[in-house]
Amino acid sequence: MADLGYDVSLIEQTINLSQIPGVVKPDVVVYSNRQINAIAFDCKGGITVKQDQLERYTKLVNKDVLTWIDCFNPPQFSHEVCPMDFENNHGILAETIKDFPSLVLGENKLWKSGDFKKPELNFAFRKEIPIDKEMIPPVSYYPFSEMDNRGLIMKEVLRAIMTILRNPKRRRLVIFDRATYQNDDVLTTIHPLYPILSIDDRNLLTSKIYGIIEQLRREYPKFHDQILAIRGRDTDPDVAIANLIETCEEIIKIEESKFRLDPD
Repeated sequence: MADLGYDVSLIEQTINLSQIPGVVKPDVVVYSNRQINAIAFDCKGGITVKQDQLERYTKLVNKDVLTWIDCFNPPQFSHEVCPMDFENNHGILAETIKDFPSLVLGENKLWKSGDFKKPELNFAFRKEIPIDKEMIPPVSYYPFSEMDNRGLIMKEVLRAIMTILRNPKRRRLVIFDRATYQNDDVLTTIHPLYPILSIDDRNLLTSKIYGIIEQLRREYPKFHDQILAIRGRDTDPDVAIANLIETCEEIIKIEESKFRLDPD
């Protein structure tokens, strides 16, 4: 789909419907300026689909999607709704979702069921797409969610802090100030997809991140003192950052040990 210019624009964003009372919440919305088209993907992991959810998707119109999409030519804009399901469930779900094109994920391939309105999409999925068994999911693209274990999130937060502090222009940011974590640039450094997460998810993620910052300040005084030292006038920042890296590695080991002992 990247060949057609599609890229992720929204993740789990609630979209209000203008035709009827209600909302839809697709898992992912991708958009292509080249095609002037968006696709709302709704991923189905089980064998049941709520009929009222599908009915709401039939009432999703262009202006509802355009509320959230930055489109350079709104009159030419179009959208598609595309459920995604697993091969072993598709036979059961196919009749229920027959009004929509769908993508089916097998053990080693992906294929299309039904037809998109856009011929370019039908051509792109004219053949089954093989999936390499050794393909590694792009975890770095979506490193964590607010539901993940705090040890995993802490590791990403520490990495982002190091990235920030290595940049002299950003070194003056106050790491332990809540206002720092209302800065989109800082939050995008921590989570690359922050700008396109839903508003609810962004708020939850911001709260979780700041909670971890507070935990670091309380539980790791050495980390706290080293952060303050980097901003001090009498400190060699390169030496201070090298010391902080060692401390961060120690913290990560401690938190990973906690995670292994207590998955909750």
